[in-house]
Amino acid sequence: MHCGTDRKMRRLVRAVALLSAVAGLLPGCERADKGGPSAAQAPDEKRAPDNVRTIETSADAAEGKGEGVIKEEDKKALKKAFEELQNDVKLLMFTQETECEFCSVTREIVEEVAALSEKITAEVHDFVKDAELAKKHGVDKIPAIVLIGEKDYGIRFFGVPAGYEFAALIQDIVDVSRGDPGLSKEVLDELAKVDRPVHMQVIVSPTCPYCPRAVRTAHRFAMASEHITADMVEISEFPHLAVKYQVQGVPKTVINEEHSIVGAQPEMESAKAVLRAIGK
Repeated sequence: MHCGTDRKMRRLVRAVALLSAVAGLLPGCERADKGGPSAAQAPDEKRAPDNVRTIETSADAAEGKGEGVIKEEDKKALKKAFEELQNDVKLLMFTQETECEFCSVTREIVEEVAALSEKITAEVHDFVKDAELAKKHGVDKIPAIVLIGEKDYGIRFFGVPAGYEFAALIQDIVDVSRGDPGLSKEVLDELAKVDRPVHMQVIVSPTCPYCPRAVRTAHRFAMASEHITADMVEISEFPHLAVKYQVQGVPKTVINEEHSIVGAQPEMESAKAVLRAIGK
C-alpha cells in the first residue's frame, strides 16, 4: 500500500462536511451538489459489530483499527437519518489481503457506515480468494462496493466514495432500503422500453460537486430496470479508463462502451440517451 497516497485520500475524505449529505436525505431536500464525509479520530473498536463481517488485511496488521473516518457528531446525524431505513441493505466490499492504495479507506467507510444501523450489513471479501463471488456481482476491479437490498439492483461503486460521492452512497442506501428509485412516472415509462443489457459507467472525481447527481441518476436507473447496471468510477484510481473513454471533464457517463453523456443531465434526458444507446 502506498501510504502517502492513502493519507492524501484520508484528507480528501475529511474535506467536505458530512452533515450536508445527511440533510440531502430529508424529503424534498436532496442536494446532489453538497455532501461528503468529514472525519477525525473515532474511538478504538475492539471488535467489529455483529453486522460487520470483515477480513484481516496487511493494513490492519501494520496500522491497527484505532482511527476512523467519520466524526462522532456526524455518526449521530447518520444514525438519525438511518432511522428511516425500511428494509435490510447489504454492503459487499471487495479488497485484498495486501490492500491497494485506496482499499483500506473504502473498507473503513463501509464498516463504519454499517455499524450505524442494524439494518445495514457489511461483508468484506478478498477479491482474489473470493473471485467467483466477485465475478457473480460484476466486480472486475477494486476497491469495490456492491449495494444489495431485496435483490442485487446492479449498483456499484468502484473507488473510494469520498468527498461529494459519500452523499451518493448514503442516499443510495436509503433508496435500496425502500426498494424505490424515486423516479417520476414519465422517466419510469421511458426506462420500461429498455429490453437489452445496458452498462452505465459514471466517471467522477471526489471534488466535483456535480458528479453525485450523475451517479444518483445512473443508480436510480439500475434500480428501475433489471436490464441496467450502473457504476461509479473514481477517475484518479482508474486512470486507464479515463484514457480509454477520452475523459476531458467529469462527470462523464459511458453507456455500453460506445455512447456517452457529458455533465449531470436531467433524468429524462439521461433516459433518452440510454434508449439511443440501444437504438431506440
